[in-house]
Amino acid sequence: MQKVNTTEFVKYLKENWKGRPCHMCGGVDWKIQGAVFQLMPYGDDHLVVGSPNIPVVPVICSQCGNTVLVSARVAGLVD
Repeated sequence: MQKVNTTEFVKYLKENWKGRPCHMCGGVDWKIQGAVFQLMPYGDDHLVVGSPNIPVVPVICSQCGNTVLVSARVAGLVD
């Protein structure tokens, strides 16, 4: 599991997120997951092996659980 460089990621979020509140509840307390996850295509009740994947870091609203997925590539966390 690839860990997130939280210092680098928080810097990226401060530059781009700009303190925006949660779209669902208006909360402003966000928690960063400490690992990079991947989105993969799903079809006919199974994962599509060998398909492209998208590395993401979940950022979760502490108040309502709304989860925003931030691209780990665009944020500069992975190549």
